[in-house]
Amino acid sequence: MRAKILANLENVELHGIFFSVDHLEDDINEFRVRHGSNIARICWAYDRYKRQVIIITHGFVKKSQKTPKHEIEKAKRLLNDYQKKRGNEHA
Repeated sequence: MRAKILANLENVELHGIFFSVDHLEDDINEFRVRHGSNIARICWAYDRYKRQVIIITHGFVKKSQKTPKHEIEKAKRLLNDYQKKRGNEHA
């Protein structure tokens, strides 16, 4: 599955195209990668200071239709941590 996720990310880097993108909450989005019967969900957001940079917060495999709330909260927390550290570079 990891190879397929990396191939999708390389496609985004080369062509700027995400497939199966969903907006979750606030700045958090997700894209899906199917591998057999499993679907990996990758949470991401744009960098606040450099919009062409995509921050991947984390990924997980899930079976249900709806993204679990705790995964969205985890993505928000990780993005917030990143932005705080990144903001210090711009101060």
